[in-house]
Amino acid sequence: MAVGLSLPGRDAGRIAKLVAPKLETVDPGFGIEVVTATAWDVEPVSGRQAKLDARRDPAVEDGLGPLVDRLVNRLGEDRVWRAAPVESHVPELSVGKAKALGGPPSEARPWDPEAPRPVRLFRRPEPLEGVIALTPDDPPNQFRWRGRTHRVRRAEGPERIGEEWWRGLIEDVSVGHVRDYYRVEDQDGGRFWVFRSGLYEPGQPAQWWLHGLFG
Repeated sequence: MAVGLSLPGRDAGRIAKLVAPKLETVDPGFGIEVVTATAWDVEPVSGRQAKLDARRDPAVEDGLGPLVDRLVNRLGEDRVWRAAPVESHVPELSVGKAKALGGPPSEARPWDPEAPRPVRLFRRPEPLEGVIALTPDDPPNQFRWRGRTHRVRRAEGPERIGEEWWRGLIEDVSVGHVRDYYRVEDQDGGRFWVFRSGLYEPGQPAQWWLHGLFG
């Protein structure tokens, strides 16, 4: 059986709490004569002065670290992660998985605070119905999503995002792949990230999508 720490540590009690739940999965058979403990990967641990003020927030290795360790050892390393920036301006391609704690810093540029992204980004944008906008380049005044009508009270945008045309054939580039994103807030305070796909064409109905939720 194997256990691991997200950050270097030497607290025997903390390590024992990770080992104890897995002991129940061991079949002793006719008994156990030898137990061998092996550290497959080690890192130096520097000395750290104990805090004089007990009211201050705990250090990472004392607070969040043990929680992450329990989750990782119970659920698996691939299920406990944090979002990290990826070098791409396409929203669904600009987020990747990184270790919950520690690990090398991402080489990609951090996300632009002037262009906030929703906390929950859908794997696939969901179509909107009953969208009403005063002009083609205006944000929607009203839309219907999952059977419910939302009336927009506040809106920001547009933020135009195009495809990464340099990654494919030039013949495949199309203005239909352009998206105009808006951050909108409805009558109940819900905040949504919506976009209109493609450029406006007279006589053609605009296609609107919901890509994520703020909060």
